Amino acid sequence: MHDKYKAKHHSMSVNKWRKEIEERFDVEADGDTPSEKMEDTLDQIEDLLESNLSIDEVNRFIKRVVVRWYKIGAIRGAAELLKDLAWYEILPDDISELRDKLKEPLDNDDFLFWKSNLKYKVVGGDLKKLKKDISIDYERILQKYAKIS
Repeated sequence: MHDKYKAKHHSMSVNKWRKEIEERFDVEADGDTPSEKMEDTLDQIEDLLESNLSIDEVNRFIKRVVVRWYKIGAIRGAAELLKDLAWYEILPDDISELRDKLKEPLDNDDFLFWKSNLKYKVVGGDLKKLKKDISIDYERILQKYAKIS
């Protein structure tokens, strides 16, 4: 029984980090077990590193990842805000009631929109700046909220 419990938690941990690596490096794992999927993910990253990409290609990859993770963080932050508003009973904590309440002033085409200046380092240590217009639809925020509630 104890071994089964340990194996389950090991698989949960491996899955958690594999998903994190997949998202960060824009790869998709293949395999039947968590360990096989992790091996496949690491193999893909190794292939990427060994493909002798030019510095410009690596820097374009870094820029794409910076913007992607900024958006992911923004969605998570908005979902955490909804969670806090539900905690303080400003919004309902039931997801279906919350969806109904948010639909009153909104429709499915509504989204959060803002402009941001992002700073990031590229290969060679240079600091780059990127002006980006970000928009995230409410449905994606609600999906993340449902996962973290």
